[in-house]
Amino acid sequence: MTYMIKFILICLSCVLLGCTLTHRPNDFYQKAIDYVIPLVDSGYIIGDYIHLYELAMNDSNSVYEISGMDSPFSRPEYPSKIIKEKGKYFMFYGIG
Repeated sequence: MTYMIKFILICLSCVLLGCTLTHRPNDFYQKAIDYVIPLVDSGYIIGDYIHLYELAMNDSNSVYEISGMDSPFSRPEYPSKIIKEKGKYFMFYGIG
């Protein structure tokens, strides 16, 4: 009987771990911002509102369309995450 309990606990922990891995941690967004900051600092992306549209994603990567605008509203949907960094607002629009 103890083997059955251990088996159930192991399966339950794997399921719970899988559920927590599907949510994006805050460091995911910070890493994306860290890639975009050099483009903003060099003047390639201009505007106070940096819109990051997620075009495609898989288990480990996402592809974004990045644009800088003077308006926080560029699409009818609301951003899923807004982070202020270096006086700019990074607005994430996700597909997943």
